[in-house]
Amino acid sequence: MKAAFLVATYQRPVLLRGCLEHLQRSVVPEGWSLEIVVAAIAGDHGIPVAEEFGVRCAIGKNRKVGRQFQRALEATDADLIMTSGDDVLQSPHRMSEAVKAFEAGAQVSGTDGLWFFEWDTGRVSAWRDGMVMRLGAVQNWSGALLRKVGGWSPVANHNDSTLHRRLTSAGLEPEPVVLSRALRMDTVSIHTPTNLSRACPFGTGIRTLGSFTVEMFDGVVSAPDVPMAARKTIAAMQERAA
Repeated sequence: MKAAFLVATYQRPVLLRGCLEHLQRSVVPEGWSLEIVVAAIAGDHGIPVAEEFGVRCAIGKNRKVGRQFQRALEATDADLIMTSGDDVLQSPHRMSEAVKAFEAGAQVSGTDGLWFFEWDTGRVSAWRDGMVMRLGAVQNWSGALLRKVGGWSPVANHNDSTLHRRLTSAGLEPEPVVLSRALRMDTVSIHTPTNLSRACPFGTGIRTLGSFTVEMFDGVVSAPDVPMAARKTIAAMQERAA
């Protein structure tokens, strides 16, 4: 059996390097293999990074995340599909937990939270929900299920919500299975100036935003649960970007 990480990237080679370093630490269960497919546009500065790591590149013209994921999906025959942005440091246990759920019959699974690290300010926020977050950073899919509905929309900007609507319209959206909560303490999404607007605008403390409970810290020192591997990767990324 095969699982694949589909990684969408756009002109962020420093972030992509950190992402791939973490994906290659994945715990691969016995009887399974792991493939990593990076989707990028022609001429993207991340392509040489992907080639350095020896992973496949799905290259096209459209940089919308949904189209990136779709190109990557078309490049693999994996049984289990796991999606990620280039700005996410994944837990080494995500694959093993996703495989466990898949083998138990789950067609969709994921985690119910993750850390956000703000590149410019150093602030850290912990996002927690009571259900699987509809973010490509944390969701896992049956490959057969995705292929049955044609994968991601060719025109949608909001790739996650649109995919869920396509599944619902086809009567194929199963109940997502929430994976081990340890994963949400071991997954870090990095907010750079290009996506910082999605991070919390408020100061330190706990807030409720919709169904989310969000706790903001001044930095990784005040947020002791941020995994050490992620701290080291972020420090190295910042050094390379300086």
